[in-house]
Amino acid sequence: MSISNFLHSGDDNVIYVGFVVASGGVDLTIWLLLGFVVSNLTFTAAITHRWYHWKFENYPSNRYAIIPLVY
Repeated sequence: MSISNFLHSGDDNVIYVGFVVASGGVDLTIWLLLGFVVSNLTFTAAITHRWYHWKFENYPSNRYAIIPLVY
């Protein structure tokens, strides 16, 4: 996995999940915000991961874009 993607995406996802928990899970706006952030960071991580494979010949092929052993 690309460590920069994990650190950035992991921290942001935890922050927005914390917003959902802090709101009691009843605020639709916070849920929509969480959905946007997770989908945006996943999309960005996938594009960056593809770029790493294209740009660096020796980039390990067994790395994942955002979730270890899944994606």
